[in-house]
Amino acid sequence: MMNIKTSVLLLTLAFFAAACSDKKESSNDATPAASNSMAESFWMAQVDGTPRGVKDIVANGKDGEAVLVAGRVGGNADVFVPGRAAFLIADLSLKDCYDMTDECKQPWDYCCEDPAALKTGTLAVECRGGERVLAQEVRGFHTLDHGRDVVIRGVVKRSAAGSLVLMAVGINVTKGRAP
Repeated sequence: MMNIKTSVLLLTLAFFAAACSDKKESSNDATPAASNSMAESFWMAQVDGTPRGVKDIVANGKDGEAVLVAGRVGGNADVFVPGRAAFLIADLSLKDCYDMTDECKQPWDYCCEDPAALKTGTLAVECRGGERVLAQEVRGFHTLDHGRDVVIRGVVKRSAAGSLVLMAVGINVTKGRAP
């Protein structure tokens, strides 16, 4: 019988597979990209406004709504979609595993958090060019990496089935936590 953590992981991976069905295979190693070709137009040097939490956006975000959201890059073992400008963020109230006393090989996966809380406290983020997710690595963009705090300006995309994606138009990597 499949446990809840495995179920959440499989659902998240299935979502990314569906969203990026035309993606090319590439490696997903643990080092940030040495150079990053993400368009600088996505860089948001200053944050104007008060960001909402990921949990609030997941629960209350309306399709087409422009939002500003604060979160932490993480929520799964595979946070970044290889070859695509897509990643997961988690609500800042969730407990990541960076402060665990035992060594944790992937502290960004929130393995110490309740899987039900992860379901309502994580959000997929995509950087798009038109209707498609950019075929570029987002990891390394202005130090964007596992465990980094971010503020993202974007537009909520909610399907009729209820799945939710934040289509980013601006990303700010804050001076907050870093691995």
